[in-house]
Amino acid sequence: MQLLRWIGRCLDFLRRLVLNVVFYGILILAAALWYWSEPEAPAIGPRTVMVLDLRGPVVESDPMRLISADMRMFTGKGAESTRLIDVVEALDRAAMDPDIAGVEIVTGDLTRIGLASARTIGNAVERFKSATGRPVYAWSESFSQGQYAAAVHADEISLHPMGLVMLRGLSGANLYWGKLLEHVGIGVSVYKAGAFKSAPEIFTSDAPSRENLEAQKSWMDASWQGLTGDIEKARGLMPGAVDKYLRELPARLNDGEDPAEILKTSGFVTDLLTEDEFEEKLAKRFAEGGDKTKLKRIDYLDYLNATDLPDAPGSGVAVVFAEGTISSGAASGISPEELCERLERAAKTPGTRALVLRISSPGGDAIAAEAIREKLAAIRARGIHVVASMGDTAASGGYWISLGAERIIADPLTLTGSIGVFSVIPDAEGLLAEFDVGRDGYRTGELAEFGSPLHRPNAAESAILRSGVERVYDRFKALAANNRGRTEAEIEKVAQGRVWTGAQALEHGLVDSLGDLSDAVKVARQLADLPDDAPVRYFDAEPDGMSALVAKLSGEVLAMVPKSASMRLFLLPVASEPEWQRLEALLKSRRVLAWAEVPEGI
Repeated sequence: MQLLRWIGRCLDFLRRLVLNVVFYGILILAAALWYWSEPEAPAIGPRTVMVLDLRGPVVESDPMRLISADMRMFTGKGAESTRLIDVVEALDRAAMDPDIAGVEIVTGDLTRIGLASARTIGNAVERFKSATGRPVYAWSESFSQGQYAAAVHADEISLHPMGLVMLRGLSGANLYWGKLLEHVGIGVSVYKAGAFKSAPEIFTSDAPSRENLEAQKSWMDASWQGLTGDIEKARGLMPGAVDKYLRELPARLNDGEDPAEILKTSGFVTDLLTEDEFEEKLAKRFAEGGDKTKLKRIDYLDYLNATDLPDAPGSGVAVVFAEGTISSGAASGISPEELCERLERAAKTPGTRALVLRISSPGGDAIAAEAIREKLAAIRARGIHVVASMGDTAASGGYWISLGAERIIADPLTLTGSIGVFSVIPDAEGLLAEFDVGRDGYRTGELAEFGSPLHRPNAAESAILRSGVERVYDRFKALAANNRGRTEAEIEKVAQGRVWTGAQALEHGLVDSLGDLSDAVKVARQLADLPDDAPVRYFDAEPDGMSALVAKLSGEVLAMVPKSASMRLFLLPVASEPEWQRLEALLKSRRVLAWAEVPEGI
């Protein structure tokens, strides 16, 4: 028996040894590939076309951006997102580079873009065209609405003869789980401050409230008008042309007209070309002798790598990115601990005279948002000027953190405001009753089980929860009033959880001016009395090397492990992954939330 045990221990040791050798061998190999796989910067010669290949969602922050293309291939991941600042920076650099003869916009793999991001890319394309007089081209088999918005400022937009441009409008339609949760015995108690704070409705109702629809109509009509106006201006169309096209489209299709021809005759596309025909068109314009084999292209990310310069010395502006839902200890989104550390690092960097916080967030945990605002206030107290720049969304908690800045700048189509808070408390009391599960015992007082998910909050517990929400709401309004130089009564009129576009927020005094990140940087330079060419230093979220590697290697496996298996499987057929994550986060948080339910893209 002792011999068998000894043999077993030896086999177990060998098994562990082999597994460890394999595991650490993979890590070492991956690290080596990561270290040595950075491609050499490609040469840029005359008549080169810079390709804006927009992939995945357009984002403000991309923590994994520093992983080389080869390393992404090794881990089975392609380009997962497009960082907005990279697109803008590439266009602005190309405008000063005589070797870049033109730009090609590719949107086939673009999955999501927000209204403000589309405007920012459009503005950058227009700056390139205005500064250089060089052409910008776009082609696709078909364009989704977001893809078209990203490409609409091209001089020429070519579409496959069998393609479509899916202009359709904006929608705030959502899934409402109230009756389903009631049916399965899950109770949801909601405590909210703000008549228009509609996010909790998805847990308690089967349809949106009147206030929700009123608010949606206000900002959505304004957003659609802004988007269609931008399209019409870019394509040289009369005001109202997009709505006219959508109204007449069904009848024209019923009359047998070709959808692609309708788009061309209506002025939305320039040409109907196959991909080969489009390549020939580019070759005639850019290639030596019109030879397609001599057409020189460079991807915009490769172009940035090839033209990258070391940080300029001297006083300048730090730009810090904050994107996602705000939550303490979050693995993704905005972690107040990580963001505050990055803000501190940016503020302490020699030469930092002003700081721009670029916000793209629907909000989240109110306490976490306050921690970030307090950090901004502390940085300002050191004499560093702080400007908030709003991206696609800076609503509720996203707006809260902007209140730490001395200037707030929003895009006209930013979704912001939503000054209101709520708390969602789920319970399984009905579920226990449904299965005849009894639960009782002696309690020393009404609050003895406060926070338990097995019973519905009683009157004493509800009083505490309601008081907490109202106190946080009062704090939110007081901060907004102080920052905006208004009374709390004036803020109350535009608060109550109501979402506004950036243009509407300016009218209501919730922001200082309209513009994009470049405009915010200009304001920061002015506040700090810096020259117009003062350097800008970017501080994006960055994983450490080993964490990034392990995360990538293990991400696919970890993603398969359900966090709440039974409920996730129950909701899987109808709830997308991002939507599930929002549902799960809200139900599990049991915190006071400053969070707004807004669309993620167009």
